[in-house]
This record gives sequence, structure tokens and C-alpha cells, in this order.
Amino acid sequence: MAAIAVQPNWQAAVDRRRLRLRALRTSHTPTAPAPLVIDASAPTPPPGPANNQYDPADAVSPTGHTLGLNAQYLTLDGKSLLPVMGEIHYSRVPESEWETEILKMKSAGVQIISTYLISPLRR
Repeated sequence: MAAIAVQPNWQAAVDRRRLRLRALRTSHTPTAPAPLVIDASAPTPPPGPANNQYDPADAVSPTGHTLGLNAQYLTLDGKSLLPVMGEIHYSRVPESEWETEILKMKSAGVQIISTYLISPLRR
């Protein structure tokens, strides 16, 4: 028995694919997300207490200012305090420039400076 070669109907295959794509596009039309609405007319509740224990008597500076905290932010003399913080890597700055770099940070409004203590580099 001889094998019969069947020529594929390319146009029919392309038409079927187009129909499937059109059906997918119309059935999955993306919808715009609902707008986010924020009601800021109600007063915010006060923050809860801090999650850790501290003695407020230990948080009084020599000048009489009291540093406190709650569950959301620091307080200074009972008013909210959101300090600007920065970091300096003293191992990357020559020792002769440390003071200059710290003064630059202070002039930019940085109130708290942190650093890493790299034990092999400590003096």
C-alpha cells in the first residue's frame, strides 16, 4: 500500500490560531484596578507602648532633656522625634579627615552617626 502525502492546509491553521488569539484577547481584557481611597479625616489613634522595657529615668540627658520611645517613634521631651541618621566607615577615611567628614555630615542635618567596629582595624 502506498503512503499518501497529505499537504497541510496552512491557511486554515493560521485562521484557527487567529481565532484562538482573538478569543483570548476578548475574554481576558484587563481591567483597571480600583482606585485606592484613603480617608484621612479621622484622627489617628495614639501609638501604643514600646515593645521593650526601659527605665525613663535613664533617658534624661545632663541638660535635662528626656528621650523616650513608643511603638512607632522616638520622643524628645514628649514630642515626636524622627532623627536623620548616617553612617561613616572610618576604615575607608584617613584618620586625619575624620573630623572634617563628621562636620560635613552634621552640616547636612545628620543627627546620629553610626559606624562598624572592625576588630582587626581597631587602634
